[in-house]
Amino acid sequence: MTLTSFAVVATIAGFLVLIRRVRRPVQRSRTEVIHFIECALKTGGDSNWDDFVSVRIADPELETIRLKCLDVNFAPEAQFNATLQSILSELKAS
Repeated sequence: MTLTSFAVVATIAGFLVLIRRVRRPVQRSRTEVIHFIECALKTGGDSNWDDFVSVRIADPELETIRLKCLDVNFAPEAQFNATLQSILSELKAS
């Protein structure tokens, strides 16, 4: 297999994985969402945070929370932290 063929196959495989992830929402629990938010507050966001905000959640309530988190993903640190803290409080209260 030539390098070009390998690159084409790898690109197609990556594209198929991406389509599958975009199309199909994941099942996440309230506890998992709380964990993602708590970790983001401690670390400022990392690759796990990127996975969380990038992949739709099957549960409509938790999907709404994910979208709120996505909205502040690139906000200034103070706004990011304040919004996540507010979301976390709401999640733990309900």
